[in-house]
Amino acid sequence: MRYHWCFVLIWPVCQAVAAVEVPLTVVRGFPLVRVSVGGGPPHLFLLDTGAASTLVDPALATTAEWIHSGEVEVVTATGKSAAPMVRVDLEMAGVAFGPVDAVRADLAAVRRVDRRIRGILGQNVLQRMNYVLDLDARRLLIEEAGDLEAELSGPRQTVEWIRGRPAIRIQGMRLVLDTGASHIVLFRPGTGVGGTMHTVNGAGGISLQKRGQTRFSDVAVLAGRQPGRVEDGLLPASVLGPIYVNNVLSYVVFIRDLPRVSARE
Repeated sequence: MRYHWCFVLIWPVCQAVAAVEVPLTVVRGFPLVRVSVGGGPPHLFLLDTGAASTLVDPALATTAEWIHSGEVEVVTATGKSAAPMVRVDLEMAGVAFGPVDAVRADLAAVRRVDRRIRGILGQNVLQRMNYVLDLDARRLLIEEAGDLEAELSGPRQTVEWIRGRPAIRIQGMRLVLDTGASHIVLFRPGTGVGGTMHTVNGAGGISLQKRGQTRFSDVAVLAGRQPGRVEDGLLPASVLGPIYVNNVLSYVVFIRDLPRVSARE
């Protein structure tokens, strides 16, 4: 009796995960995206994970319909002030976010990054989605089918929410993930090499401190703890590499390898 062996080769099929790919414009480490307000033409917005609210330029009122929804207290480095709130529909790369409560605010300080900026996309919009932020590849991937997470490799860390902003613990400190900051900032007294840090709120009295024994080489340290600050500091996304943010389950993944993505733009 003869036996005939039949070998069947099974090749693994790598299925691409579904996501909406949003191109980023990165200026001095700050991610900018194009957002349409009230069905109008797209404008550049700063994608700011460290901002709890979304802000829009009052000048856009000429091209979009505003619905007044109250007032909010805005706290900046120069003090507090009341700003009107409006309810508008926003759209980014075909993904609709609306209605959104946004603050009508003067964005002169933000335009120091890029004079074309007409708004700030804050957490009241970003929390509505899970996404990958990849500054090196200049793209934002918005998860569509919920399958992006399973294809990622890298350490996972729980997110704590501090006044509507995501924070992670590093060396016992709670640092807010803030794409609106250019350096790591610690709200505590410190000494170091004199210098200034460029943030969306302008330059401040900050020193740069070398931390040769840690993962980060430059740390921007405020001269003292700021009143009212609950977090211990700010951690810009520009120092982390690609990062996956899951707002449904409140955790992040520091990505080692990105999967192949079937993206619609």
